[in-house]
Amino acid sequence: MLSGNSMCNDVPYHRVRVILELLSPNTAVSHTDPHLFLSSIGSRVDATGFTTGGPDPRTVVATATGLDTARWTSRFEGGLPAMTTNTTGDLASRFATGTALGTWISIGHPTVVEAAARAGFDFVLVDTEHTEMSLETVADLTRAAGAAPGPLAVLVRPAWNDPVRIKRILDIGVDGIMVPMIDTQEAATELVRATRYPPDGARGVAAGRAADYGRNFVEYVTADHQSLFTIAQVETPTGVDNAEAIAATDGIDALFVGPADLSASLGVFAEWTAPELDDAMSSVIEAGATTDTPVGTLTVREADVSERVERGFDYLIAGKDVTTLIEEGERIRETYEESVTDRE
Repeated sequence: MLSGNSMCNDVPYHRVRVILELLSPNTAVSHTDPHLFLSSIGSRVDATGFTTGGPDPRTVVATATGLDTARWTSRFEGGLPAMTTNTTGDLASRFATGTALGTWISIGHPTVVEAAARAGFDFVLVDTEHTEMSLETVADLTRAAGAAPGPLAVLVRPAWNDPVRIKRILDIGVDGIMVPMIDTQEAATELVRATRYPPDGARGVAAGRAADYGRNFVEYVTADHQSLFTIAQVETPTGVDNAEAIAATDGIDALFVGPADLSASLGVFAEWTAPELDDAMSSVIEAGATTDTPVGTLTVREADVSERVERGFDYLIAGKDVTTLIEEGERIRETYEESVTDRE
């Protein structure tokens, strides 16, 4: 239960959203009507768990977000943010038309996701394979995307093609997943089964955040979960050889060429212009074209974007938060040092 002073000025919006998600079912108003929501929670302190005599929850919410009540309600005209970012359909169409652009998230802070939304990306790829991010962090990033301006989708990379890891990520309410090291059609089939409920798969049923904490339980389990966007990573010679079969697997929406792992597995690590790597990438692109499956890759630098598009990739994950921060920081430092030298 929440006490009246359990939220304060420095509580970020994504955490306030958790409170809204849990408070709203306890009110007598629609979750999608923020005006009625804000006007009602102040008079239902017992139901919402605020201690009697504590501050008005409307004031607490507004203070915690830095917004007054009027600005709060106007921000959510048409309804409060949903449990998921509700962008999967739009994202799929962007992939289908070859215009989807994402960016790589390895810093587990909501501000980075909010910045990506403001930059106009279609989606973020949250990496939990090679970072220390927890499920709680992924949930916070997902809430940040839902609250940010514009339709920013959230795709998450689990550490492995593990149904337990995948299930727990999907229960958060993300828009999709990108799974590493899918080498065969059998592995692709197991990946899809991990995203689907019986009888089509083996995902455990739960009334978590993805199902609006049970308020959309039946709809989500019977149909809505099938809109999850599923990407298989091709990162080995075996995966390249089986790319067409992987792409043709029912439920696989796109392929992703992991350039670092693929170059390493081909024995040409970080040799980005090596013929072996070039041929492997071209083979996967051709497999995607044959099966009408989008194929993408990663480029961490702006200078490489045009080359990736020209060689036939259908979508890109462009930019990586840590790399951008370091390299832009280096450029700023170098400019400063040159300016100081010139002054002297």
